[in-house]
Amino acid sequence: MCMCMCMCMCMCMCMCNPLSSVTFSPDDNYIVSGDSQGNIIMWDAKSGSQHKAWKLDAPISNVAFSPNGQELVISSTIRGGSTAGIYVWTWAGDEPPAPIPMDHVGSAAASAATFLNDSHLVWGDSEGNILVGNMNNSESTPTQIANLVW
Repeated sequence: MCMCMCMCMCMCMCMCNPLSSVTFSPDDNYIVSGDSQGNIIMWDAKSGSQHKAWKLDAPISNVAFSPNGQELVISSTIRGGSTAGIYVWTWAGDEPPAPIPMDHVGSAAASAATFLNDSHLVWGDSEGNILVGNMNNSESTPTQIANLVW
């Protein structure tokens, strides 16, 4: 099945909750979608079938795979919008991924996050900041690399 057809199937299956983010795995074997109800679904890109599903208690604003394809970063705005929520999920075999809260992301709501490499995340917040942090060291302070407020 072609990727376009699979993407259409994925989107049609999720139409009851508006999708907020979609990403392909680096090996093109999986598609992950996130929606406004906190659903995160991993799809088999070749068959279009659901592979795994998870649920957060907050709307998903962004999903992105790590370069090695072993982790998925999810950013969500906690209902109320005042707390950043960035989660890195690593899965092994058929076990559900374990969320690792990135408590040091700051007090502004995270709107998007992605991997810089296999150990560092880059994210934006509701105050216009772009930050970089080491996901392997939750005690390190993230570095602000820009502020985009005009």
